[in-house]
Amino acid sequence: MVINEDGQSSEIQEKILTIEVKRGWKEGTRITFPKEGDQGLNRVPADIVFTVRQKSHPLFERRNNDLIYKTQISLMMALTGFSVNVPTLDGRLLNIPVNDIV
Repeated sequence: MVINEDGQSSEIQEKILTIEVKRGWKEGTRITFPKEGDQGLNRVPADIVFTVRQKSHPLFERRNNDLIYKTQISLMMALTGFSVNVPTLDGRLLNIPVNDIV
């Protein structure tokens, strides 16, 4: 709600607020848009506050600031070396060679 120029009446207006999600934000991170909320007669416009919630992902698990990708390998692969294609969040595939015994 926005107070009109006459200071006596108000009207409902829509406004788009854009949030650029930053790398590393954790669950509970708060984004505040100061004084972007409803206005009222004789009161300061309210702040709008968004709180980040983490959503599970089918391929990755988050541990602190790391993303973990799990895959199954055979005993032969573990003993002789292999390479694994790891998908990325932006749709690429990274080919990771593993030459050590795991």
